[in-house]
Amino acid sequence: MEKQMEDQDLDQSEEQFFEENPLPEDCEARRIILSMVSLSGVMTLRRQSMDLIERVEGELTEEMKKEREEICAMPPEKLGDMLRKLRYRENLVELSFRITENQEQAMPLILRRYLTSGYENYINRTIDIFYIADLIYTEELFRLVDQIRNPIARSRACILFGMRLNDVNEFLFEEYQKNMYTDFAEGPLAGLHCWTGRLNDWVKMRMSQIVQENN
Repeated sequence: MEKQMEDQDLDQSEEQFFEENPLPEDCEARRIILSMVSLSGVMTLRRQSMDLIERVEGELTEEMKKEREEICAMPPEKLGDMLRKLRYRENLVELSFRITENQEQAMPLILRRYLTSGYENYINRTIDIFYIADLIYTEELFRLVDQIRNPIARSRACILFGMRLNDVNEFLFEEYQKNMYTDFAEGPLAGLHCWTGRLNDWVKMRMSQIVQENN
């Protein structure tokens, strides 16, 4: 159900706001949204299908297998380090699986690192993890949002908030207003589009296309 945005400076309807502030089709925020949803879908398959595990393992090179073994042997509280060090995207699912199976030990480090990281690849991987982890970690990130040092990380977090949290519309709108003329406006705008459910049909369509392309 769409939620009504309320702001004293917003003298137009919600519908008019989104008509005048569309989310570009080729923007980075849409890629990030698909990355979150895709990882969530793959994680579901990872839990349900040994066939998927065996197929992925059969496609790994020796170097990839060594990295996978390192992930499997790593103490849960150190798994956040691998989000920075990971060399092969083929191992991201296994790393994500281990993190979600050990959230109480793994997520505190990941949360702390997100607040201070300036490494964009790490930021993007971590946002995916927040999306598939328990909701309490997204809620904690929102509570600590003013401690996020990197503007890219803050902008990416806005997408996550719009996808997972209620009652964040005023925050997202304020973030969009503050960043309207910067490169960081896309995140809060995407968060607002996600928060209202305006991208739901687009996500379903793109996920269906991705499945067809990989069959």
